[in-house]
Amino acid sequence: MPTDRLLSLHRREKPMKYLTPEQMAKPRKRRLLKKLRLGEFQEFGFSLEVNYSGDLDDVLDQWIAFVGSEG
Repeated sequence: MPTDRLLSLHRREKPMKYLTPEQMAKPRKRRLLKKLRLGEFQEFGFSLEVNYSGDLDDVLDQWIAFVGSEG
């Protein structure tokens, strides 16, 4: 079995479940909140694409400075 196939078997992530505001407001047990990734278990993220030329350390330093200045 190829290596990339083995890696893909271990990195299965469930697709995000989208709930309506009414469904999100429904009271649920902590275990279910974790499974549905709601409340304190809600996950946030973003996508970032960077095209750079030069030293990667300089680019990362500028990015860190920018994020720090935005709060």
